[in-house]
Amino acid sequence: MMVEDSQFFRMREISSDLHHDSLGYNSETWVDCVERLQRNDSSLDKYNKPALARYILKPLTGKRHQLRVHMNAIGLPLIGDQFYPLVQRSAEENDFFENPLQLLAKNISFKDPISGNHRLLTSQINLSRLS
Repeated sequence: MMVEDSQFFRMREISSDLHHDSLGYNSETWVDCVERLQRNDSSLDKYNKPALARYILKPLTGKRHQLRVHMNAIGLPLIGDQFYPLVQRSAEENDFFENPLQLLAKNISFKDPISGNHRLLTSQINLSRLS
């Protein structure tokens, strides 16, 4: 279950049995590993960074920071995330554009609430930065 963190701009996961008003889970994301990536730069190994991989994330609900919170909760924080697992800047500070969040909405599909038609939007952008 996702709840607000002590810092107003963050969310966190807790066990649903710890939440007294809980009727079960309030957020759900399917996570599929689709590619394990090789590091070509041996200098990165001295920092003991874990191996990288690409994932397809399919949120079935839409909570604030849901994908970031769920990936962090399973020990796979997103590259460039300035709030999870640790806050690297205050909410009022500007983003660090030299290390952008490596999260891309490649496809978004939904039922149009006005027309009822199915909509599918696809991005042509690819994430290639592996730092």
